[in-house]
Amino acid sequence: MQPDKDLSHPVAARIPRQLPRLHGIDALRGLAASVIVIHHVVGINQMPLPAYLSFIPAYFGYGVPLFFIISAFSLYYSYSERLSGPAELRAYAVHRFARIAPLFYFMLAVWTITSNFRFGQSPNPAEIVANLAFLFNFVPAWQNSVVWAGWSIGVEFLFYGLLPLLIASIRTTKASLGGLAVALATAWSFQAAPGTATASVSILMYAPFFAIGMIVWSIFNERKSHSDRKAGIAALCGTILLAAAILSPNPFRSFIHSLPYPRVEFYLLGVVFGLLVYSQAVFPVVAISNRAMRFLGDTSFSLYLLHPWLILMLKPLYTELTRRFPPAPCLFLSTVCTFAVLIPAAWITHQCIETPGMALGKAATRRMP
Repeated sequence: MQPDKDLSHPVAARIPRQLPRLHGIDALRGLAASVIVIHHVVGINQMPLPAYLSFIPAYFGYGVPLFFIISAFSLYYSYSERLSGPAELRAYAVHRFARIAPLFYFMLAVWTITSNFRFGQSPNPAEIVANLAFLFNFVPAWQNSVVWAGWSIGVEFLFYGLLPLLIASIRTTKASLGGLAVALATAWSFQAAPGTATASVSILMYAPFFAIGMIVWSIFNERKSHSDRKAGIAALCGTILLAAAILSPNPFRSFIHSLPYPRVEFYLLGVVFGLLVYSQAVFPVVAISNRAMRFLGDTSFSLYLLHPWLILMLKPLYTELTRRFPPAPCLFLSTVCTFAVLIPAAWITHQCIETPGMALGKAATRRMP
């Protein structure tokens, strides 16, 4: 991919170039956000579920690793030709900060107030500072963030910082595979080290998912055409078959669970998600990429950061539904009620906080010397 011609202008070079929108990737963001919301509706409320729904608490939390793969793919797609000089690097830093900080800071204030009035607890001032600086992932005791579910933002922000170096050094499928090998080895060493049991949300544990996203981008980027029906369908079939091999009772599943490394399934599911991301990048299918899911994708950051607080506030409703209905209908009604409130709330914060923040970021780069 070549930079747009008008990006030679010093001001235009600071604005992320307009690439063809990958609607399938937008829809996957919506899908990832939705399954995480359902996961937390069950988990935060400790809802009893029938056995046939046990996959929800077991696997819907994997929406976050899916987000990380999408993020690595999307950032490489947007910036692989855009970080060649100091002006571009400064613009990238401003845009990424403006994209993530306004809503995160808003929710940091909300959770600080909520912790004080709801739980009678005040966050440690040093922890607040670490959250403001997006450095809390470096401190194991603070990795979960003051913002509920905010741990992933700490991981994501550190990846933002590494991206220019990664783009400068890893640009091919071969190099990306090498990056995955290093990430897996690091994750293994980190997990095996003493005193790391509480640091399960460190960027070192999730680095392999970003590496998988980079592999997906490199394969996507090396193809002559970015639209390929056959490749998309093949990748989607591969997604389904590999997921079935990993999750259904069979000798392969028994084998991976017999291995001494406990996270084999964890990272193999990353391969499943990588195939899914590639399939929707080259040939989005309507079952995933539709108007509703793309809308959720557009507001996915707000959906993600708002939903734990909203679930906490709706706890009396969930309690009443649990009292009145059997587990499966209770989950269905709880999910419907949650999204009925969450979607408009997320749209409001997207319009009133996220969008103005991004606009300020763009305006700031235009004023930069």
